[in-house]
Amino acid sequence: MLAFLPAAALGFLFSDAITRYLFSPVTVGLSLMLGGAVLWLIEGRAFTARTTVLTQVSPRQALIVGCAQCLALIPGVSRSASSIIGGLLTGLDRPTATAFSFYLSIPTLGLATLYALIKGREALDSTQLGPLLVGMLVSFVTALLAIGWLLKYVSRHDFRGFAIYRILVGLAILGWALWR
Repeated sequence: MLAFLPAAALGFLFSDAITRYLFSPVTVGLSLMLGGAVLWLIEGRAFTARTTVLTQVSPRQALIVGCAQCLALIPGVSRSASSIIGGLLTGLDRPTATAFSFYLSIPTLGLATLYALIKGREALDSTQLGPLLVGMLVSFVTALLAIGWLLKYVSRHDFRGFAIYRILVGLAILGWALWR
């Protein structure tokens, strides 16, 4: 719960300003590219993993990961990448940092969704409740499957492929934004 609080507080306080000033293709493209570069650089660095079990994550580590997750309030910054990198920098091994990041996503994304629904409740009517609930259920199941796959993947591979993907997509978005 401690790791969730920084992003929840900043998201609540600054959501309107973030939406108003930071949601643009240029911001997203630059954030994707910068995030890809950071992932690439992190992969080239040797870390001393002091924590290899999820239940041994200290409150200090959790708070640092939570603060790192705040970067994801910037459009284009990956919530999972920022929290995984925060975990690696605090001494979590790759599988533990990845698992912690995805457990952290449950309250973070769940309450962010609830907050957005409450803010936009005037646009919803009762006929949309069924499709909304089905969509939420499908998203949850899909997320669980993706988490399972990613946890297996990171136990055998690094994040360089994701870094390249982010840089290429960022370049494509910037190219589109600048030449449209």
